[in-house]
Amino acid sequence: MTELLAPAGDLEAGYAALAYGADAVYLGLTRFSARAEATNFTPEALKTFTAFAHAKGKRVLVAVNTVIFDEELDGLIDTLCAVKDAKADGV
Repeated sequence: MTELLAPAGDLEAGYAALAYGADAVYLGLTRFSARAEATNFTPEALKTFTAFAHAKGKRVLVAVNTVIFDEELDGLIDTLCAVKDAKADGV
């Protein structure tokens, strides 16, 4: 089955993607996202958006796509815990 996967650089873009037919949205958080020029999502915004998407039967995927250095591992763990807490569908 074909799936329409759309990017969302911020909350407004995520809502628009779902409104215009996306089956799933991928997004980055304020840390560990290669799209540094995007506003991206705070953990709170991720939780809000994921609940909204799930209520509509849609999926949310989180991109963690930067090089991660040893000194960033604690921050990465915090970020992944926030993703889990938000009940996102994948990383």
